[in-house]
Amino acid sequence: MKPVGDDKKTIFVELTEKALLEEDVDKLIEDLMERNSSVEYLMKNDVDISEEYEEFLLKETKILERLENERKKLLKDMDELSRNRSVVKAYTPKFPFPPLPVFFEKKG
Repeated sequence: MKPVGDDKKTIFVELTEKALLEEDVDKLIEDLMERNSSVEYLMKNDVDISEEYEEFLLKETKILERLENERKKLLKDMDELSRNRSVVKAYTPKFPFPPLPVFFEKKG
């Protein structure tokens, strides 16, 4: 029977691979959140990962690069939305008819 730590390592590796292959950002985040419990277990119980260390580090670097790219894309989209919103606020419709003259004076 394999120790629980090995199962958690296997789950961690599988979820990491799944996250790296994921195209959808929301599912990527879900996979990383799901993977979090395995990470916490590995850290809390000081599970030996010396054999897989380099592989884990490489994959974590790739995940960080992906998250950084997604962050940049999100900031770019937010900036574009902000600019579009400013343009919409600045727009004043021009009607083909001039404003009607006021015949009544409002007295308070």
